[in-house]
Amino acid sequence: MGKKYLIFIFEENNAINFVQSIGMKENLFIVCKNENIKNILIKEGYSCTTLKNYGSFTENENNKAIQWIKEWADKPILNSKSFKELFSVSGLSIFWFLENRFYFYRIRELIITIERMKVAIHRENPEKICIKGNLDTYHILKELSPEKIDKTEINEDVIDRTVESRDLSGFLFLKLILLKLFRGIFPILQYQNLEKNILILTEIGNWRQEKRNIQKKIFWKDIIFSEIISKLKILENKFVIIDYENKPENLLKSYKINKLRKKFLKVDVIPWEKFMTFNIILKARKQHKEFNKIFELIKNSDEYKNSFIYEGILLYKILDKDIERLLKTFKSFSGIAMIESSEKMIEVMNPSIILMHDEYGSLQLSIINAAKKKHIPTISIQHGIIYEGLLPYTHKKNHIYNKIIEKTIPMPDKLCVWSKNSKDVLLRDGNIPEKNISITGDSKLDYLETELQKFSKNEIMNHLDLPFDKKFILLVTENLPDFEETKVIFDTVIENIKNESKKFLIIKLHPLEKYSEFYNQSIKKYNIKNVKIISDIDLYKILIISDVVIVSYSTVGVEAMRLKKPVIAMNLLGKHDEASIIKQKMAFVINEKNELLPAIHDCMRLDSINEKLEKSKIFAQDELGIIDGKATDRIMREIVNLKSNFNKNN
Repeated sequence: MGKKYLIFIFEENNAINFVQSIGMKENLFIVCKNENIKNILIKEGYSCTTLKNYGSFTENENNKAIQWIKEWADKPILNSKSFKELFSVSGLSIFWFLENRFYFYRIRELIITIERMKVAIHRENPEKICIKGNLDTYHILKELSPEKIDKTEINEDVIDRTVESRDLSGFLFLKLILLKLFRGIFPILQYQNLEKNILILTEIGNWRQEKRNIQKKIFWKDIIFSEIISKLKILENKFVIIDYENKPENLLKSYKINKLRKKFLKVDVIPWEKFMTFNIILKARKQHKEFNKIFELIKNSDEYKNSFIYEGILLYKILDKDIERLLKTFKSFSGIAMIESSEKMIEVMNPSIILMHDEYGSLQLSIINAAKKKHIPTISIQHGIIYEGLLPYTHKKNHIYNKIIEKTIPMPDKLCVWSKNSKDVLLRDGNIPEKNISITGDSKLDYLETELQKFSKNEIMNHLDLPFDKKFILLVTENLPDFEETKVIFDTVIENIKNESKKFLIIKLHPLEKYSEFYNQSIKKYNIKNVKIISDIDLYKILIISDVVIVSYSTVGVEAMRLKKPVIAMNLLGKHDEASIIKQKMAFVINEKNELLPAIHDCMRLDSINEKLEKSKIFAQDELGIIDGKATDRIMREIVNLKSNFNKNN
């Protein structure tokens, strides 16, 4: 028999007062948005759980969310034309620039909520349902079970995260524009002999300082491309790095870093903004205004409204403002400018081939699109784990093969991947032709086999000034899209470690870390001494001295498994069930705060988990591919062969 009342609490403010106003405790069950709300109500004697306990964001929910957004972009929204057709520049739809934001900041969370509320209502089978939430969650409940709704408290001023939530504030926007103007102020004509160079598209985050045992002096390198450039120089010496960066904090460092790139790599470095002429900016502004005019025609059409249906639930009232917000963000305007400036870049540079490590970014898509028109080959090199359920690597067949060019996503002529596992995902989920994929291994790990045995644990600990009498817990930070998750992970780790006198926490910052100040301030707030923040150091040096490695879901977890290190995956908000180390149960998965310390203690008992560590090592080898010191050679052969084939055919 079901509960008499099922209560959904999505707002923490005055949650107790709302529940008390219903006037009963017996035969009542509460489903809370998060752990904070649940803990408050449990202390008052109420029976509670969290929404995440009614589902797991694995294949079913993940596929539904991705499938919906991929299909929505093809649906007719005005005069039988789709979003992709209506909003395109030079044959390239800006939908490909916006879908990640639309997915991660609206669709993904929305479909999680819908699916889990459906399960909760079905499982609890209540007579009546109450809700304290916002307009989004209230609308979902009205669609799911309108006849059971009883007491409601809706805060119309609170909305879920929106697609412009990562857009820049007025100050940051101005700062970004000024920095980009400065980077592009000098005319491109100062560079000579630009044609037929190998063009390499890379970013500041790839530029790292390293010091290895074999070479005591400190040196700088691009972790993706330094070895490739070095080996290719045996065959030819014409390279230009195109530097792209959109984070204001990194742009401030770009002048100094580009000088280092020229010194260590001995190549020209050109910021992509140098191809952004004043005429292109004016043209992009005009096109952006045209897009907004088109949207004014669209937003009241029945085709548009009916496109927002998910399993019979009309989501138009929830999402009606989001497409407009997407089109008005700086991301939309800059995407148009990138398409135009990329065509200018290809015209001026006329490269022999283009190399990149991220084929789905806005600038990368723009350059691939422009290169295809000029019959210039492009190669993308894998830079992170590719697994089932990743939006950027999931494509419908008609997005790869389509006679209507605006509906097609531009793909590189060759993708160099680490392993058969990566290739299988691209073939199955990405519908990418097999001829476009080559298994090469990961070139940035070519040094590993010879260098790993030369790393000295004592040397590393002395260098980092670490205590010799502690067990080391390594927390590797990640650029998660949601700061709430970053905060809850960090707070959970600190709260569990601060009183463990025999353990020492090392925090390894992500190379593109956005929240370093948050970590520093939090450590001061907790007033703990057994912690150290580290940034510039070879990752494997830190992994070697670590006893336990904590990640959210990143590639670092897999790299740690290859070294037979126990890995803990923090999945406190239930958002990474599709990640391979969580889905395959290779990591110790933490879903609740109180699970972390017992998991750390389990990880310290190596004898009892040896079988799991062996399985994890095999899993890591399958994901990372062969590491034999020859990946760079294989990538180099792909570059040479692709150039040769294009020269023959054009």
